[in-house]
Order: sequence, then C-alpha cells, then structure tokens
Amino acid sequence: MSKVRPLTDEQIAEHQKFIDDLGGPTTVAALVEHRLDIELKRQSVSMWRRRGIPQDYRACLVTWAEELGVNVPDKFIDAGKSPPPKSEEVPFLE
Repeated sequence: MSKVRPLTDEQIAEHQKFIDDLGGPTTVAALVEHRLDIELKRQSVSMWRRRGIPQDYRACLVTWAEELGVNVPDKFIDAGKSPPPKSEEVPFLE
C-alpha cells in the first residue's frame, strides 16, 4: 500500500478547478454514485476542494473527463502517492 503525501497548494487548486470543470460538487457526487454504485454526498466532494480528490476516485473522474473533453490536471493519478521504496541491493558475491 502506498503512503499518501499531502498535496501542494498548486495541486489543490488544480483539483478545485477540475471539480468545477466537471460540473461542481453536486454533479461530481452524482457521477461517482452512479458509476461506482456508492453513496457520496455533495459535502464530501466540497471537502475534496480543500484537501484534494482522494486517490480511490481519480480513475473514475479521469474516464468521465475524457468523455466530456475536460482537461485532466498533470500527474493527477499519481499526485500524493509516495514513490515506491527503493529495493535493497544485494551485493554480488564472488
């Protein structure tokens, strides 16, 4: 499981614009409910505007954005993920 890093202010602003471009919190909540068959309140999406869109919902929103022709923020899918841990090198034994 990857760790979550806080998003930068710039990334938060990109997520806010993305939510607005998709139709706003009410529309995004309805889309997620329909596409993922889960209950999501408009207030939850409003909180995403302050904290960033949770990783679990990003792929669904990217698919919808592509259908609508809405620009997806750079590095949207990977933003907030920590890089994978470096593998320990095993010294070559002679």
